[in-house]
Amino acid sequence: MCLNTHFRSAVSSWLTSGPSWVAPPWPGSRRAERRELHDALDQVLAAFGRPDRQRLWRALRDGGLARRVYVDADGRGCILNVLNPALRSRTDRRNFFAAAPHLLEASERLVIGWDSGELSDRALAAALRRANAVDRAIAV
Repeated sequence: MCLNTHFRSAVSSWLTSGPSWVAPPWPGSRRAERRELHDALDQVLAAFGRPDRQRLWRALRDGGLARRVYVDADGRGCILNVLNPALRSRTDRRNFFAAAPHLLEASERLVIGWDSGELSDRALAAALRRANAVDRAIAV
C-alpha cells in the first residue's frame, strides 16, 4: 500500500469516527477550570444530605439564590447558606469544613465560581441531578 493511500485512509476514518483518544484538558485551560469547578460542586453537594439538596433545588427553581453575599436583604441565600442556614459568613464556612481540608478547598472554589457567575444555574441543576442519581443508586 502506498503511503499516500494509507494516509488518506487514516484521515477519512478519523473524519468519520473521530479520534481514538481524547486529550485531557490542558492544566489552566478554560475546560480544565470548568471541570475543577464542577468537581468541587459535586464534592460539596455530597457532603450534605438529601433534604438539604432538596431545599437547594427549591431555592434554585423559585429564584431564591443570591450571588456575592451569603444572605441578602430579601432573605435569599448563596448555595452554602441554602444548604445549611448556619453558614452566614466566611468564618462560618471555614469552621464548618475545618475537619475536611479537601471540602474547605472545594467550598472556596465553589464560592468563587458562584459569585463570579462562572457557575451557572444550569450547571447547578445538573450537579443536583447527579447527586440525586447517586442517592438512588445507593438506596438500591
